[in-house]
Amino acid sequence: RANLYTRDIESVDPVARTVTLSPGVRPTPLTLSYDHLVIAMGTRLDYSKIPGMREHASPFKYLGDALYLRNQLVRMLEEAEAESDPESRKRLLTFVVAGGGFSGVECIAEMNDFLRDAVGAYHNIAERDLRLILLQRGERILPEVTASLAAFAHTLLVKRGVEIRLGAGLKAVTANAVVVEDKQTRQTEIIGTRTAVRSRRHDERRSCRGRI
Repeated sequence: RANLYTRDIESVDPVARTVTLSPGVRPTPLTLSYDHLVIAMGTRLDYSKIPGMREHASPFKYLGDALYLRNQLVRMLEEAEAESDPESRKRLLTFVVAGGGFSGVECIAEMNDFLRDAVGAYHNIAERDLRLILLQRGERILPEVTASLAAFAHTLLVKRGVEIRLGAGLKAVTANAVVVEDKQTRQTEIIGTRTAVRSRRHDERRSCRGRI
């Protein structure tokens, strides 16, 4: 029962408790009344902490990111269909998502469903060739929810063929691989992949958040 307005905000009147939105199709502004107003500016990924992430990892936050990622998955399947080198083919069919919060779990689940459905259209690719990996630095995925619900989601993802790495963080990204670090041992592992996705963490700080 929520109403969504995708317009710019022209002004806020905290005394009258109204928000004036910019004109839409009709050249007239729109004024909304409110009881409580939350101003949330959103988040930005900090690319500086992980070398190569800006150049080689795909974000997953906006609709445009999802469309880009879908096209990337199709490209990888098409390349793998014609690739004869086993190692190159393995990289093409390995997909890594870093971040096990809501965004990362949703992303890996959608990717998994899409890829396993899409391989039926290719002659040289089978479901067993796909490798989808979810990296989570914490002790469990979905830290935003209860432990029991997170455990249920974990079991379901594994059952559907997703490999979940707990206590594992993304250290670097290149065009052909990701470097993963074990949180406890500090040992690193190189995983060959042409598709790395960086989702927003549950604890990522907002650039600005307030309430009137």
